Formats: sequence, C-alpha cells, structure tokens
Amino acid sequence: TWKLLSLGDEVTARTLIACGPEYRPEFSLADDSGMALTMVGPSQVSWMGDPQSIDLDVSYGQGILSGIPSGVSALIRIDDGLWSVASESDDGAVAYRVIRKREIGDDPLLPESHSTEVLMTAVDGDFQSVTDQGNFDLASGLTLRFSAAGNTMQPAATKVQENVTEGNESLVQLPEWIDPEIDTGTLESEAASDLLDLVEQDGTDSLLLSLRSALNFRRSEVAALAGKTMLALGDAYAYFGVDGLFSKEKQRLYWPSHLDSIRSLVDRSVDAAAGVRKAIAGQNEAMDNADGDTLFRLLIGYSQEQLADGGDAELVSGLESASVAVRVLASENLRDISGTTLFFQPEEEIANRRDEVVKKWKVRLRKGTIRYPETE
Repeated sequence: TWKLLSLGDEVTARTLIACGPEYRPEFSLADDSGMALTMVGPSQVSWMGDPQSIDLDVSYGQGILSGIPSGVSALIRIDDGLWSVASESDDGAVAYRVIRKREIGDDPLLPESHSTEVLMTAVDGDFQSVTDQGNFDLASGLTLRFSAAGNTMQPAATKVQENVTEGNESLVQLPEWIDPEIDTGTLESEAASDLLDLVEQDGTDSLLLSLRSALNFRRSEVAALAGKTMLALGDAYAYFGVDGLFSKEKQRLYWPSHLDSIRSLVDRSVDAAAGVRKAIAGQNEAMDNADGDTLFRLLIGYSQEQLADGGDAELVSGLESASVAVRVLASENLRDISGTTLFFQPEEEIANRRDEVVKKWKVRLRKGTIRYPETE
C-alpha cells in the first residue's frame, strides 16, 4: 500500500519510494553527513543499504545525489548493472536519469521491445564512475550516456555535453531538470501544492485512495496531476471507464500529456504494460470485450510501416467509435503523426457534428498521407 511520507519520516532499507510529477522531495542521510538524494519528477527508487550510505536501486526516473565528500562513493543499481560513483572533491553532486524506452508500435508485452538509457551527469565536482563495463572519468558538467537492450548494458559510454556561449566564454549547459529554479511551465506545476494539501487533508491510510478522490476536484489541473501521480505509482485505473480521464471533457487540455504519461508507464516494463492492460479492463467486462484491445492498441501507437499496413485506417475508424476514450486516443495518435487533429472534437457526443472533420481525415486516408514526416 502506497503511503504519503511526511517531513521527518524515516525510510528503512529496501523501501520503495516514488515521486510524482512536479515534485522534488529531498532525503537526507541519517548520519548528518550532509549527503542527500533529491528525486525529481516521476521516479521510483529503493534505498538498499544502511541509513549512513548511499546505495540506490533505481527503477526509473531521475534524481540528484549531493553533498558527497571526496573519496566517498555512491552506489547506483539499475537492473543488473552497478555504478560506483566516487567524488574527487568535497561536496560533490552527481545526477542520474534512467529512461525506459520502446519504439512506437512495438508490442510492450514482449521483453525484446524494451530498452534502457542511463545518463550520469557530474553536477558539481569531478567523479570517477566504476561500472561492470569499465571505469569512466566524469568531469564536472559532463554527461555519460549508457544504453542497454534488456538488462545488458553496452560496454561503452557516450559523452554528452551541451555548451552555451556567454560573451567570449563557452559554458557547460547542465540538463534543465537539474535546476530547481527552472519553471516547467505546466498548469500542473501550479497545482502541486494544492494536490498535496488535498491528500494530506483526506486522512486515509492509502495514498491511492486519496489521489482517486482528488480526480473529482473542481480544478482540472489538480485532477490531471492526481492521475499522473497515480501513473508514477504504477496505477492506470484513473484513465479508463465511463468516468476515466480519457472520457472527461474537462481533461481535454491534458489529453496529449496524459497519453505521453501513460505511454511512459507502458514503456517501463512488460509487467507495467500488463498492468495498464488490466486497468483498461477494470471491473467492466463488457467494456473490455468491446474496446479493451482497441484502447491498448492505441496506447502502443503505430510505426510508419504499421500505418502503411492499415494502421492509418484503424485510426480514422477510431474517430467514429461510440467510445469517447477510443475517439480521444485515435485523435491524439493522429496529432502525434500529422501534427494536427484538424480540430476534431472527440468529446462531441452527436456523431453528425463530428462527421465533417472525419471526412477530412478520410480524404487524407485515401491519399495515403497519414504518415510521420520523413526524417533526413
């Protein structure tokens, strides 16, 4: 059962910790050494060692390890890989980012569809990174990228470094998410404190139950953040069914980011994808028989080849579905592919009011132009 941590709570070894979007909680070591972990946005970690050392098992997401003294190592475990990151200066800070990936259109229920990218950034000070594949110098401001198919990391790291010019000087540009002063610019960022207040006031022992209550809050940005926070916990039930977020007109502004967020959950692993498929079925067997496979297919997305092989027709057909959620996801897929919805309104219940836009999509279908832009 997920529970909300309060200021001053202690985290025991092997406890799974999750962070929702728009939040940046900080966890300090119990020995008052000054070392700390800051989780940033959607992420999950388990603290594997004793409270006086940094030993993390990272499921996904990003975070910053700070206050690391010279000569002290932080252990970061990702699948079967182990990184020992040793600071070469006092008060060092290193950031990690674990991205679970899947090519659009690939079946997320197959293990071979999933891959992982790991980015390590020296935020402050120089580091020595010791991995199963060798030792790497991580100079301040530098990012190393590791990639993996399945659980096997490739034996080489790629240097990633962005520079900006200020006057006549070239300065290293750190990834924006590391800077707490960078505004994400989303309405949900403004709703983060309000959602936290709602959850704290709810008083239930279950964080998921509190978040489900917040789904009905009058402000749509708070409800949207509640749904995305549930996804960070691995729960997609808020999105499907008659009252799901993909069926609520008040969530129209957030449908594109909702699709991105739920696809991020699908991309995490086979088990996560299977959990989403189970959430689609929910308690309504009739809905699952009618739309379950269609909804899951729309979440998987379509490759260029799949569009040419009839996927484009499936998407246009979805615009005429009796299900609001199917129409929403078909329209959002078309937006991702073509850069436009042609002003389609999936929430419109009267079919003949949607027909004019559907006809325009059928023209594109006949011309074979429902395709991703060609890349050079």
